[in-house]
Amino acid sequence: MILKEINKKIFLIGLGVSGMSLALELQKNSCELHCWDDDKKKRNIAKQKKLTITEIKKINFKQLDYLVLSPGIMDKGEKSHLGAILARQNKITRIIHHS
Repeated sequence: MILKEINKKIFLIGLGVSGMSLALELQKNSCELHCWDDDKKKRNIAKQKKLTITEIKKINFKQLDYLVLSPGIMDKGEKSHLGAILARQNKITRIIHHS
């Protein structure tokens, strides 16, 4: 994947295969990338890959440009992820990443 410098603040939730791949690609570009996964093992793997792991409660959603949700992370409905809810409340553009 070739991305241009994007100079945006991005919060990516979900560090499975697709999310990790996207995070590593975004990490190469000029963006401020914060990542999260509810699974501690996946967070530890991401830390080993030098990704910035930030708890949802510590994200200032008012300063984000985009929220990226990996496959399986719910954006709407009763099972919406907290990150998606907070992004919606703060009118942050949500991108649903499909594998």
